[in-house]
Amino acid sequence: MSIKNGKVLIEYDGIENGITQKLVQKGIPEQDFVLAFLPEFQTVCLKYRDFQESMDTR
Repeated sequence: MSIKNGKVLIEYDGIENGITQKLVQKGIPEQDFVLAFLPEFQTVCLKYRDFQESMDTR
């Protein structure tokens, strides 16, 4: 894990529940994370899924 350009780069996440969730619970906003271990297309798919879920709750 490192910080670059104000973003938290997660290069590997071997924790069962995910290090990202633990850091969000500590107050770091989700939009400040870059899941660098995922291929770019998968990252785009996750963002699209999150957008769809936010639209479904309206």
